[in-house]
Amino acid sequence: MKQIMILTLIFISFLVHAAPVGSRFSYQGELVFNGSPVSGSYDFKFELWNQETGGGILGNAIFINEVDVNAGVFTVELDFGDASFNGDDVFIKIQLREGASTGAYTALYPKQRVNATPYAIQADYLAANGAANGQVLKFDGANWIAGEDNSSASPWQAVNGGTRFIDGNVAIGSNTSATGPTLLQLNSDAGNSPLRIKINNATKMRIYDNGGTSLGGNTSAPLNGLTVQGDVLAKSDVNVEGKMDITGDTNAAIATLKLDGANPLRVDVNGLTKLTVLTNGGTGMGGGSGSLNDVPVDGLYVAGDIKADSNVNITGDLTMTAGKVSQSLSSHGFAKAGLKFYCGFSALSIYSSFNNVNSGVFLVTHNVPNYLGHCTITLPFDVSNLYIQTNVDPTESLYFRQALCRKKTGSSNQINCRVSEPNANSVDAIVSLLLF
Repeated sequence: MKQIMILTLIFISFLVHAAPVGSRFSYQGELVFNGSPVSGSYDFKFELWNQETGGGILGNAIFINEVDVNAGVFTVELDFGDASFNGDDVFIKIQLREGASTGAYTALYPKQRVNATPYAIQADYLAANGAANGQVLKFDGANWIAGEDNSSASPWQAVNGGTRFIDGNVAIGSNTSATGPTLLQLNSDAGNSPLRIKINNATKMRIYDNGGTSLGGNTSAPLNGLTVQGDVLAKSDVNVEGKMDITGDTNAAIATLKLDGANPLRVDVNGLTKLTVLTNGGTGMGGGSGSLNDVPVDGLYVAGDIKADSNVNITGDLTMTAGKVSQSLSSHGFAKAGLKFYCGFSALSIYSSFNNVNSGVFLVTHNVPNYLGHCTITLPFDVSNLYIQTNVDPTESLYFRQALCRKKTGSSNQINCRVSEPNANSVDAIVSLLLF
């Protein structure tokens, strides 16, 4: 006879009758020879043993002849009685021969374990020992005993196509406890991620073994920190006690941060506000809460010194209430005002001017009637502490001319000028005046 190898796919199906179930059950298996399913008619011999290797036979053997095997699959009904099913492991030894043969059977190894089927096999036994209608089997740690079916009190409930747990807290992992205020407690060993959530098979949330959390993707997270791969919408306060790195794009060279709302940004150092962006569009730096009232609309207020290692371009007004501006000799200085005017008897006029102090205007008048080269400049601000620099434009004269200008005695906003030649004669001329 051919040697047949059996790959058994066992499942037990119970035969349901109006009468008690009894000890009969269905056995289904698969016969394979050299990797191919077998088809044909075979005689089977089934024995129930108490051990997988060695041991002894329980009860009588069952012979079933001319069993049809189709594409390797066969099904038979077996009944060894309920006495052999007392809760201990039992194994089925299968022997077979071709259906047309009358020779010896060929044993198939290993023996096949019979999984516990306490209701089907022990129903008669339980009924004889006090089991009542509607009761179910429960394991007390040593034996199966009859008890009330309280499955209706299960903490798991089906809700709208899903399942929910309604009975207290849940703990997953070693060294966890379902007691206390934590509804769900997860614990993982070192090197393992305790939580990972996917949508359409793409990771959207993950807690790493370093204590960090990533949202929006499977990117790494800093130690005990947070990585967000996407926009962040916060409708309440956000408190950050550590560092916050906002790049918007992991490949971006410049960090971007978008804030919107009344007084959208405030940075405190040791309880004192050092940077703020107000509703008026102005930005304040370096001061406490009291200095915030000085922030101009859409402007900048700096309560401390300003150090610029490069150019500073100012298109609007620049106001300094205190302090000084320090520059190297190669840098441009700051001038308060300057004007180019005609100083003389024949004509008085201003050719050009600038005023960095206020919006007032300049005025040139005679200070000595009917004298050449004498004039007075009236300015819209105090010049008492300013420096005065003058220059006379070159003319066709062969003589070097100079302008002597100084603050007018008794006045804080007027300057007297006199233009003369080396022979001390006064002459009319165009004068440039600069105030520092």
